[in-house]
Amino acid sequence: EMAAAMSHEIRTPLGILRSSAQVLAREKGLSVEGQEVVAFINMETERLNKLVSTLVDSARPRQPEFALHDIVPLVEHAVAMLRMQANKKDVNLAMVVKSHGEAAVAEQILVECDAEQITQVLLNLLLNAIQVLPTGGKVAVSIIDAQDHVVVSVADDGAGVTEAQKEQIFDPFFTQRPGGIGLGLAVSKQIVTAHFGSLTVEKSTLANTGADFRVQLPKRQLLNDA
Repeated sequence: EMAAAMSHEIRTPLGILRSSAQVLAREKGLSVEGQEVVAFINMETERLNKLVSTLVDSARPRQPEFALHDIVPLVEHAVAMLRMQANKKDVNLAMVVKSHGEAAVAEQILVECDAEQITQVLLNLLLNAIQVLPTGGKVAVSIIDAQDHVVVSVADDGAGVTEAQKEQIFDPFFTQRPGGIGLGLAVSKQIVTAHFGSLTVEKSTLANTGADFRVQLPKRQLLNDA
C-alpha cells in the first residue's frame, strides 16, 4: 500500500517536471547550458520513474503469465539491448549455447515462462555485471540445456562475491555498487522463484575471482502439471 501510494504521489510531480522540460526544450534561443540542464531533468526524471517502478515491483510482484517460449532469442535480445553499454566500457560480452554442458548449436530450447519477466531478470543480471566491471572486463552468457530444465549463466571476471555477501546479496536494498539501489537482484529472485526455479551465485569460471549468477528454470511448470 505504501509503495502504491508513493508511486502515485511521486509520478505526478515527475510527469509535470518532464513535460515542463519538454516545453523548455522547444524554446527558441535556448543556451547550450540551458539545453544541458533540460537533458539532465529528462534523464533524472526517467531514472526516478524507473526507481518507483522497481519499488512497486518489489512490494507487489505480478504473477507470471506462463506461455511456451524459446529461451535462446530471449537471451539474445537481452544481450543485444545491453551491447552498447558494454561497448562503452570496452567490456567483452559473449554468448554461447550448450547442450548438457557441451558446446552446441540448439535450434530451440522451449521453456514455459513469462517472457517479459524473464527478460527483466536477464537485463538485471547483465547490467549488474557490466556496471561492476572495470574497463576491459569480460561477461560470458551461457545457456545450458538439460533434459528437464535450462540454466542461464551470467559470469564475469570482476571482484566477485564473498561468502559473507552471498548471505545478503538477494536481500532488498543490499548493494555493492556506489549509487546502487539494491532491488534488482531481490526482484529477480522473486520472479525466478515464482517460475519454480532458482537464482544462485557461484564463483566465476572466467577468472580466479568474479561472479557467476545462474538462473535455473524447469522446462514445464509445476502449476501446469498439477
